[in-house]
Amino acid sequence: MRKTVLLLVPSLSTGGQEKIAVETAKALESEYNVKLVLFYKSKVEYDTNCEKIYLNVGISKSKIKKIFGQLRRIFKLSRVRRKTKADIVYSFGDSANIANVASGIFSRGKSVISIHSYPLVKKNCVNDFVYKNSDEIILISQEMKTKLKSEYPKIKNYIVVENGYDVDNIKNLKLEKVDFSNGKPSFVAMGRLDTIKRFDFLIKAFSVVKREFANATLTFVGCGDQIDLLENLRNELGLTDSVSFLGYQKNPYPYVSMHDVFVLSLLTKVFQTHS
Repeated sequence: MRKTVLLLVPSLSTGGQEKIAVETAKALESEYNVKLVLFYKSKVEYDTNCEKIYLNVGISKSKIKKIFGQLRRIFKLSRVRRKTKADIVYSFGDSANIANVASGIFSRGKSVISIHSYPLVKKNCVNDFVYKNSDEIILISQEMKTKLKSEYPKIKNYIVVENGYDVDNIKNLKLEKVDFSNGKPSFVAMGRLDTIKRFDFLIKAFSVVKREFANATLTFVGCGDQIDLLENLRNELGLTDSVSFLGYQKNPYPYVSMHDVFVLSLLTKVFQTHS
């Protein structure tokens, strides 16, 4: 009988860890009974044939509501673990890791957590609880491993598993014909339009590039809550004809491949960490 694996992620919206969760489901489904457990249903979701279970507890901004929301997730996830007779619960992201480990105290199955952001590997009371009560910690880079060893020298139950991609499939997907034109040189950025991506910095930096290269263009592939703010910034800087937002694209690879430069804007916190 195949073991049951629950993959826990806040949503299947168009983000990096969400994409990795879907790819992990595809990689495991031939050997395990895999189910995706989501905090809530988002407007735009990655496609997957894997069974989805929604806890129907969204994200709150209020600290008190966040605490009660997390308690509800823990309670509901405990019920799902028992009902599905889960052997392993593998979580993606900070809030999912907390719900995973806490629910594991009251229900069956191993709790495997994953960390996808370098700045989040730090000493605090929440991480004390999560790291010390998880059965396995998955890190996505050697740098994270080094930092974890420094912050928590007594913890040994970790492994580095770098994010995997089906390169051959990506090469095929990029050949799809799309109706789009850009300038020279052309820059492209891809990701969720969220504060953490600092795309506002990228637009400001691009305005400097435009002084030297009048025909340069910048394209964003992705959707998110910051779309209005970013569009307003673009217009204020006089870049309306040079900066475009394509929104969510089911196949983003043709758009990326047809540009000259892919730009990855970095977090301010990352610079502070290494300064």
